[in-house]
Amino acid sequence: MAYQRRKAEGAAYWVKTAKLDRGTLGMSLSQVLSDKKSPAIFVGVLTIDDKCYNAQKKDVTGPKIQSILTEIKGFRVIIRTEKIVRDNIDEIKNTLCVWSDKLALDMIITVGGISLKANSVTPEATQFVVQREATGLQTAMVMRCLKDDPRSMVFRGIAGIRNKTLIINLPGYLQTAVACIEAISTSLPVVLGQLKDNEQVFKETITQKSSQKDDMINFNLPFTSQAPAVTLQTKITPPSNQPRSTNDSQTLDSSSVSSAISTDHSQIPTSLSSGLLSTDPQILEENHAPVDIHHAPVDIHHAPVDIHHAPVDIHHAPVDIHHAPVDIHHAPVDIQHTEFDINQEIDAHHVSEDIHHASSLNGNGDTHYESQSEDNRSSNLISKNDLLQINQLQVVSSFAENPFQESFSDSGVSDIGSLGAPKTARRARVYPYPPVSLEKAFGLVLYHTVPTSITTTKVKDALYYALAEDVTSKESIPVLPTSILDGYAVIASDVPGDLEVINNKQFGNSPVYVSAGKCLRVNTGDTMPPGSNACVKVEDTTVLQETEDGDYELAIRVNELVKVGEFVRDSGCDLQKGDLIYSAGTKLNQISIGILAAAGVSNVPVYKLPVVAVFSIGNKLVDQNKENVRLDEIRDTNRPTLLMLLRNQGYPTIDYGILPSNRAQVKEMLTLAYQNADAVISTGGCSLGDKDIVKSVIQEIGGTLHFGRVNIKPGAPAAFGTLKTAASKKLFFCLPGVSVPALTAYYLLVKPCLQKLSGFKTSERKIIKSRVSSDINLGPTPECQRATVRYEKNEVVPFADVTGNQSIHRLQSMAAANLLLLLPGKTSDLSVIKKGQIIDSLVIDEI
Repeated sequence: MAYQRRKAEGAAYWVKTAKLDRGTLGMSLSQVLSDKKSPAIFVGVLTIDDKCYNAQKKDVTGPKIQSILTEIKGFRVIIRTEKIVRDNIDEIKNTLCVWSDKLALDMIITVGGISLKANSVTPEATQFVVQREATGLQTAMVMRCLKDDPRSMVFRGIAGIRNKTLIINLPGYLQTAVACIEAISTSLPVVLGQLKDNEQVFKETITQKSSQKDDMINFNLPFTSQAPAVTLQTKITPPSNQPRSTNDSQTLDSSSVSSAISTDHSQIPTSLSSGLLSTDPQILEENHAPVDIHHAPVDIHHAPVDIHHAPVDIHHAPVDIHHAPVDIHHAPVDIQHTEFDINQEIDAHHVSEDIHHASSLNGNGDTHYESQSEDNRSSNLISKNDLLQINQLQVVSSFAENPFQESFSDSGVSDIGSLGAPKTARRARVYPYPPVSLEKAFGLVLYHTVPTSITTTKVKDALYYALAEDVTSKESIPVLPTSILDGYAVIASDVPGDLEVINNKQFGNSPVYVSAGKCLRVNTGDTMPPGSNACVKVEDTTVLQETEDGDYELAIRVNELVKVGEFVRDSGCDLQKGDLIYSAGTKLNQISIGILAAAGVSNVPVYKLPVVAVFSIGNKLVDQNKENVRLDEIRDTNRPTLLMLLRNQGYPTIDYGILPSNRAQVKEMLTLAYQNADAVISTGGCSLGDKDIVKSVIQEIGGTLHFGRVNIKPGAPAAFGTLKTAASKKLFFCLPGVSVPALTAYYLLVKPCLQKLSGFKTSERKIIKSRVSSDINLGPTPECQRATVRYEKNEVVPFADVTGNQSIHRLQSMAAANLLLLLPGKTSDLSVIKKGQIIDSLVIDEI
C-alpha cells in the first residue's frame, strides 16, 4: 500500500490512496494511540464542486477544514477519508451512504453545494440520506454566520444523523465554513458522545483538555471570537484490590470511578445555542449547575462517583459505564465480560484486521480488512488494554446487535451478517434488522428495479409482454367503408320507395356501381359499392319481384327513411393509418393482440419477460405430492402457490424445489438461481431461528441487502436484495416460510417489482376505497387483513368482509380474499376501525 505524506494548512497526517473511487483513505495507527486519554473520532470530508472535480481550480476550503478539525481539543480527529465530487445528487447520496454505512465514520463534513444555484443540491442529497435532523446545530451555524456576513441568509446547509454518523453541510466559502465549525465546535464532544453511546468518556476528556487555557481552538480569522473554556476536572481511582498500572491509558473499572467536576462560571461561553449552559446568576444560584443533564443516560451502577459540590445536575441520571460498548471482532478474548492480563499483546494481524475504520480495499472493490506488511507490524502491536481504550470509543455492533444499514450503493457487500450464522445459544434475541415502513420498502424495491432488455417478437406470441416502443397502425381500419348489418346498399335520397335489385353474379368480380333507383344486397362487413351512401335493414323492406327459383330479389320496396352514412362504417373510423395504437409500457392481452393484427402489425418490440426462480428452505419441508408424510414433516405449500401465481401472470419460472437449512447448499442454490434467472424468490429461512441464514448468504455471494424487515403484519420478515452482474442487476426476495405472510409480501412487494422489471408502464398497486362491515381492533403494527369485496344497492363504496380468522397460518383466509385491508397501527387517538368506516384496500384478485 502506497503511503504519501501530506500537509493540509499546517495539519500533517498520513493518507493512502484507495483502489475504488471512494476518496482518499487515511489513518496512522500510531497517531490513534499516541494520545490515549482522548477519544478518537473518524471523520470524512467531502468537497462538492464541479470546477474542483475537473481540476479547474484548487480546493482550498476542504483542506483548511481538515486542518481545523484535527486541531479541535476534546478528542483526537482522524481524517479517515476525503473526496471531491461533482454537484450531482446521486454521487453525493452514494458517497454519504458508503461513508456512513460501510466505513462507519463518526462524522462527515460536506463542503460546498448549499447555495441557491440550480446545481447546488447538497442539502437535498443529505436530506435524502439522514434519518434524523440536528436542527440545533443548523441554527447555531446560521446565527453565527449572519453576525459577520448578511449573505449567509442563503445558507441552506443541514445537519443530521444517519445511524451513528453525524453529517454536517458547510458552505464552500472559506471564512463562512470556518465560522460554522467554530459555532458548533464546543458542542461536538457532547453530540458525538451521545451518538457513540459513550457521552461520559467525552465529558471526562473535555475535563482534562479544557483545564489548560490555551486548549481552545484558534481559527486565526479576523471575525473569529474566542469563547472561554468550560473547565471540567476528572479523577480516576483504581480499585483497591488491583495494583495501580503505570500505563496512563488503563481502562476505567466500573467498580472504582471517582469523579469531581467543577466549573468556572466566569469562563462559561455566553453564546452557546445548545441551551445547556447559562450565565444567568439566578439559574446558577438556584440549580448550582449550569449544565443540565436531567434524565441523561448515565448509569452509575456499581460506580462510586463523587458528585459532592458538582455543578452538574444528574438527578435521575442513569450513567452507564457498567458494560462499556466494546467491539474486538476477531480478537481472541471477550473483553466485555472477561478479565485478562493487560500486558498480554494481541497479534497485529487481528488488530489491523478489525480496528474500527482501519480498512483497505480488496481487488473486487469491496471494503475488507487486511493485515499490515511485516515492516508495519512491529509498530502496530498493541496491548489488549490499548485495544479496549479504542473500542470503548468506537462502538461496533456485533452480529446480534448489527442493525440493517440501508445502502443505495451497488458497489459492494454490506456488513450485515458478515460473521455468518451465530451458534444457536448465542443467536440474536433481538431482530438484527430494524423494520422499514411499507411505503419505504415499496420505494426501495422500485428504485433498485430496472426493466429487462428489449427484444422483438411476433404479435401472435406477444401475450403478457410489455411494449418497449410506441406502436402505430400500418393501415386504416377499415380500409374502405363497410356495412355494419345485413341489408341493401342504397342511395339515401331514393328511399323510401321502390328499387331495382342488382344481381351481382352478373358482374362476377367486377365492381358494381349503384345508380339512382337501384340497390345491392350486402352482408355485415361487406365493402360498400361505389355510388351508395347508406344501408337499409332487411326488416325494413318488402320483396316486389323475385327470380323463378326464388334465389334473388329483382325488386324491393324500402319502407323506412335512412340518412346518408346510416349503418355504414367509414374508412379509418376505428384507426387511421399512422395512428398510435399502444404506447410503450402497455401490457399486451388477448384483445391487444387482435387489434394489432387488425392494424397490420406483425412484429413488435417488447421487454423480455423476466425469468423467476423459486425455492423453499426448511429441514421439515416435503413435496406436496409425497404420500405417507411423517408427523414431523410439513408439505410445502408456498412454492407451488407462488409458481402458479407467477405463471398466471405469464412469467417464465424455474422450480428449484426444497432445500435444507444448510448454509453451503443455500449459497450454492442462490448462486445457481441468479445465474439462470432475473429474480429469485425464496421462502423460509429469513426470521430469527438459528437456521434462518438466507439474508446473510445473499451478502456472502456479493449481494446488497436493502432492507431486512418490514413494519407490516403479516410479512414482517420479508427482505429484498440485489446483486449487480456484468449483464444486469439480479433481484432477491426473501419471503417468510408461513403461507399467509409469504403471499402478503408477494402482493405488496414482489408483484409490483416484477411489473416494473417487465417494463410495464405502471407498477403501482391498485388501491380502492372500501367500507368495513364490522369493527376491527387495531394492533401496535400496521396490518393487512384479508377480505372480500361486496357491493350493495345504492352504495357507491363497496363493503369489505373480513375472511374469518386472520391467523397467519390459516391459508383459507387468503383463498377467498380479493382485498387486503391496509390497517394503520394503533395509536392513542385510534384503536378501533368502526363498522362502516372507509379505509384503503389493496386489490389482489378480480372484483
